[in-house]
Amino acid sequence: MSCVSMTNSTYCPSFAGFTAYIPHGVPVQDTASFDDYMAQTVSLGTTPTQSTMGDLIRNPSVFNCPGWDGTGLRYIQSTMCAYFAGMGSVYPVGSGSGTCNDGKPVTVPVCQQTMDSFKSSWDAVFSNTDFCPDGQNDAAASLIDFVVSVRDQLSSDSSTCLTAELAEREHCGYYYC
Repeated sequence: MSCVSMTNSTYCPSFAGFTAYIPHGVPVQDTASFDDYMAQTVSLGTTPTQSTMGDLIRNPSVFNCPGWDGTGLRYIQSTMCAYFAGMGSVYPVGSGSGTCNDGKPVTVPVCQQTMDSFKSSWDAVFSNTDFCPDGQNDAAASLIDFVVSVRDQLSSDSSTCLTAELAEREHCGYYYC
């Protein structure tokens, strides 16, 4: 596990004041590799790479929605930025009690409504039996539970909160390259 600055991130520019918590095994060492990882993560395409959110959702051994066609999931980029910043605000680093974001604002700048929209779209994907014949599995439930905990603990309702990163604002919450 490590901490990586989100300053100068091209995928999470609205989170420039935060540091991402990077769990062990995630191939991120610096801001550039964080952006590379985010580019792969937010991809919902169907080209198998085993590292995109689309691949994880469709993979029978991960989230188990083999019929998912990549549609319906909203605000994934903004939510993933909040996810990494949120982990940086709550998980202790190493054996110490400090976090990656010690001394920084407790709330991440994303609006609670944006994260609510992500959760609603996630629920819709996983409740669609054409996409996910067996429904949401434990791995998918675990991820969305953490997203909900970030939303409930750290997201903002202020008038200046972030609706979404630019790519998603321009497309009603959907990410387009």
